[in-house]
Amino acid sequence: PAGKTIVDTSIDTIHDFNRRDGDKIDLASFGHDAVSNLSYTNGDLHFNANGHDYTVHLLGAQLNLNTDIILG
Repeated sequence: PAGKTIVDTSIDTIHDFNRRDGDKIDLASFGHDAVSNLSYTNGDLHFNANGHDYTVHLLGAQLNLNTDIILG
């Protein structure tokens, strides 16, 4: 995120994502229009932001890129 130091957080795991509980993945902190190449395949959310590649493992969760993601 702009003005902050990122310490190798390029891979993360979410163990309990559940859209029925109102869970969302908030990527807004990366900045307006900073997130690109957003995709979800085989339980992994992939995206680019501020020149870095990121992966979030969603263990057993189903994700809808149109409703479950908050962008900046």
